[in-house]
Amino acid sequence: MNLLEVYPFISLIYDKRFEFQYPVVIDLISKHYISFYNLNKMNTNDRHDLLEITKNWYKKNTKIPLSLYYKEQVGKYSQYLEYIENKDYEVIKGFQGINLKNLSEKRIKRKIIRLD
Repeated sequence: MNLLEVYPFISLIYDKRFEFQYPVVIDLISKHYISFYNLNKMNTNDRHDLLEITKNWYKKNTKIPLSLYYKEQVGKYSQYLEYIENKDYEVIKGFQGINLKNLSEKRIKRKIIRLD
């Protein structure tokens, strides 16, 4: 069974600078860069723990970045958090991540109509 089928929140990223692809958990995507947890650099225990936390996050709320939603639990994996400029990568398969510009939503103004 494929890793991406078991964990739908895992993305496969192609790094154009080094011509290498690897599995990651995308934290967020901004206008200039992407931040992600590199699963290849993690030891087995850390990878398993992060995947369990990410599985819960993926079921509950994927509109908020993982590092904000589970700030305390994910903080210990900050050494695995990496950044790449937008021009240097391409998401090949999997979860496309959370784009910062999609986080801000316009407020809906409500009108009150009084009938006298």
